[in-house]
Amino acid sequence: MTFEDIKGTKVKRVEQIVYTTNVLIAIGELDATNYTLDKKIVSKLVDHYCRELVNIKDWYNIKDKANTAKVAAIMVSAIIRFRPWIPKYGKIDSENRYNGNEIIAIYQGLALCAVENKNHVDRFMNSKKFDKWFNMFKFVLRNRYISTDVIMLVFETIKTFDI
Repeated sequence: MTFEDIKGTKVKRVEQIVYTTNVLIAIGELDATNYTLDKKIVSKLVDHYCRELVNIKDWYNIKDKANTAKVAAIMVSAIIRFRPWIPKYGKIDSENRYNGNEIIAIYQGLALCAVENKNHVDRFMNSKKFDKWFNMFKFVLRNRYISTDVIMLVFETIKTFDI
């Protein structure tokens, strides 16, 4: 797949992020009272995602589709880099903004992994340790530099181990 082929999926990727965010708002994971998802930033982050996916496919010599752990990691990295969850009224509550971007990133990554094996991801998310894992991952994404390769390993581990 070329960059143009991958960029052809841009609308689908933007819609996936918007959908995931709307679900998170509906279930109370995100506070949409003072924050919103900036679709222009989402568009930029998806462009970045498309370029990174082309690079990853080239680096790892992937001819067909990249596995879901790689795709999820690239998307999580792009969301964390561009931070599309922004304040509506210019008033920044850093806890909600940062938590919002990390929450969107993690759930978007899990949703992408579920494309390959929904039952496995559901089992993982319903396990007793999910909340602890989620909070630790959120902390790391917010407070530490974490490379796309490391994020790939996190999602690959979820796919590999039966939790």
